[in-house]
Amino acid sequence: MLELSSVHAGYERTQVLNDVSLTSADNGIAAVLGHNGAGKTTLLRAVVGIIRPTIGTITFNGEDITQAAPSKRVKMGMAYVPQGQQSFEQLSTLENLQVVADGKPRSRRRKLVDHARERFPALNEVIDKKAGLLSGAASAAGHRARTHHRAQHAHPRRAHRRNPALSGH
Repeated sequence: MLELSSVHAGYERTQVLNDVSLTSADNGIAAVLGHNGAGKTTLLRAVVGIIRPTIGTITFNGEDITQAAPSKRVKMGMAYVPQGQQSFEQLSTLENLQVVADGKPRSRRRKLVDHARERFPALNEVIDKKAGLLSGAASAAGHRARTHHRAQHAHPRRAHRRNPALSGH
């Protein structure tokens, strides 16, 4: 179960979330709706630890994770799939897949990368090319593979997607 209690968060001097409280049960789907600039992305970033709340608490499966690093949250079973085709442009396709698998045991990382290459055979043609130099189709295949890694093969207990309609699943 994910619980936010009176969470305030934002960026430097800009407060975006003010006194947000919510509960999301396990094995369910929850949607956060709002206009552009309403704080949806900030909420997700606070939940996964990319930003820290200035006030309030975030609890996951009964454990206070308000100050926990994103890596600890991933180990606890969280995943975050941001909107868009985000990648490290200076890294190769293979290195981008390895970054997604980072934090897993070495033997598991290799299996995750191999699985992505099997599921998306087009990756094999561009596996050593820099992500920033890929064409639209190759870049989209890489994005789908990274999304697949992040949201499914990380075996999260909870996956947070910035825009599920654009994620290809």
